[in-house]
Amino acid sequence: MAARNANDIAAAVICVREHNLRLVVKGGGHSYQGTSNAPDSLLIWTTIAGKGGAYVSESNFFESDFQHASWGNNYTRLVEIKRKYDLEDLFLVHNGVGSEP
Repeated sequence: MAARNANDIAAAVICVREHNLRLVVKGGGHSYQGTSNAPDSLLIWTTIAGKGGAYVSESNFFESDFQHASWGNNYTRLVEIKRKYDLEDLFLVHNGVGSEP
């Protein structure tokens, strides 16, 4: 999720607590080692809150089974959570949770 302000960050923390998810906080930049994200987690992208902008890494742009490759058996639950908290599809990226047509 791209946090616009402290309220967005607080909502994300509440969400991960309620759904027992890992939380990853990203301030900006790309990590070639993959340390800027984690499987089965909610990533909070904080740079937008400071109006700095950043690139969020996408593991494999061409992965046809990205749902399982990235989130395994948790994908269905993550889609449900996204639908509950992201009603306007603000947090939509290629091969992200809920990005299917």
